[in-house]
Amino acid sequence: MGIGLGLKNSIAIVNQGVPGSNDITTAAGAARAYAGGSKNDWYLPTTAELNLLCQWNRNVTQNVTTSCTGGTLNIGTGATGSGFTAYYYWSSSEWDGGNARDTNFYNGAQGFYSKGNITFADHVRPVRAF
Repeated sequence: MGIGLGLKNSIAIVNQGVPGSNDITTAAGAARAYAGGSKNDWYLPTTAELNLLCQWNRNVTQNVTTSCTGGTLNIGTGATGSGFTAYYYWSSSEWDGGNARDTNFYNGAQGFYSKGNITFADHVRPVRAF
């Protein structure tokens, strides 16, 4: 669940899928297939990474051990250009064998959702290592 593990998790998730169909059949596959800025090193963040991203977007102090609360979620594309929505985002962190963890950008709550939901009920937010 920690910082810096999202890429490793994403690669492992993609490698577990059906050969030849991993491009967008999972949230991690969709993140890995993203090619924004002509880059190919995008991945699905962990819950810890999503938490920090949520805090950054709310313009509150970033701390990996503190839930994303306070501030105001910047949901418009004009202010910070982040384009976040007040909704759940998939993470590459596993809850258990059938569920993956997610983060709600509305209130910072972290929970889980079925890995079998291929309709992407949660949003996917690819990130890159920095």
